[in-house]
Amino acid sequence: FVHQTDLDNLDDMEELDEDSVFPLLAVNTLFVMSPENSFRVFCAHILDHKWFETVIQTLILLSSISLAIDSPLDDPNSSFRAGMYYFEIFTTAIFTIECLLKVVVFGFSIHEGAYLRSGWNVLDFIIVIISVMTFFELSESLSALKSIRSLRALRPLRVISRAPGLRTIVNAVFDSIPDVINVLAVVLVCFSIFAVVSVNFLKGDLRHCAN
Repeated sequence: FVHQTDLDNLDDMEELDEDSVFPLLAVNTLFVMSPENSFRVFCAHILDHKWFETVIQTLILLSSISLAIDSPLDDPNSSFRAGMYYFEIFTTAIFTIECLLKVVVFGFSIHEGAYLRSGWNVLDFIIVIISVMTFFELSESLSALKSIRSLRALRPLRVISRAPGLRTIVNAVFDSIPDVINVLAVVLVCFSIFAVVSVNFLKGDLRHCAN
């Protein structure tokens, strides 16, 4: 028999947001932080706050716009470039803090449900690492890192990773690739048949005009 309290708890669980970080994973993240750890719970409340996701998505949008309007032809000593540089530092710091919060709450990669166990989180992590590495280009010994600045163009993809609807569409596209390849193979076979037949029956006939 099912007790009424169990039904009430089930109803409460169904009403929870599917993207909520609670309940926390019953593992020790980073080997030391249990689900009852006060710092881990504090970080989880920050991630679960209703304004946190809105702020992050707004910064992603603004950061993507800044990448679009950034031009190497601008005067490097202008106030505009200085403002863009400090804004880049600010957004990179916020995204790095977000990454660290998620590592604390979910763990890094060892257990099921950890931060890097999700492909979308791997994308976020790579973009954050690239953004941090671009600040080392000021060092002459690390001048080779200048080439990775172009990889910052991946940053708008973070919007997809944070929108459930877009994630569903992208996942559906990737899942349909094998079937699309099969259809493409059938189409190529059909075109090959028509190409062979056309060459055999029309070869040389279309090289000149007939009155």
